[in-house]
Amino acid sequence: MKKGILAGVFLSILAMPSKAEFTDSCGLYAQMLWTSASNYSSAKSTYEMEKSTYESACNSSYGYSKNDPSACGQYGYVISSYNDAIDQVNDAKHEFESALNNVANFCGIPESFYQLYHKQGSELKSVISELEAKVKKLEAENNLLKNPAKN
Repeated sequence: MKKGILAGVFLSILAMPSKAEFTDSCGLYAQMLWTSASNYSSAKSTYEMEKSTYESACNSSYGYSKNDPSACGQYGYVISSYNDAIDQVNDAKHEFESALNNVANFCGIPESFYQLYHKQGSELKSVISELEAKVKKLEAENNLLKNPAKN
């Protein structure tokens, strides 16, 4: 299904009239956009999986590894995998934005598509900010569990 959506986006970009002059580089940049969109989609899937693993393993209320520093501590393998997934989705997003800008410059993109992409990007930033806040909260709860306050 995702490949069908990507193919539709790819074809619609090439088929729609644009303000930019079509150049020989357009095909190359469109192919790069296709690749970066695939990479971004894959990175988002990996991120969702790692997020789920992190939440189930390290959540202070029910996580099976919540008290295991090697899994959920600052450098634990669960939190490290989750942080790596965040980095990968951010890198893939940057690569996709760059490819989209190249297609816009060399092929042209209808303004409505470009605006929709940026709206979705803003929504994703909001979700990422919420998740980062949740991670900080979970880490703080994890630290409290490790170092209970002395009365």
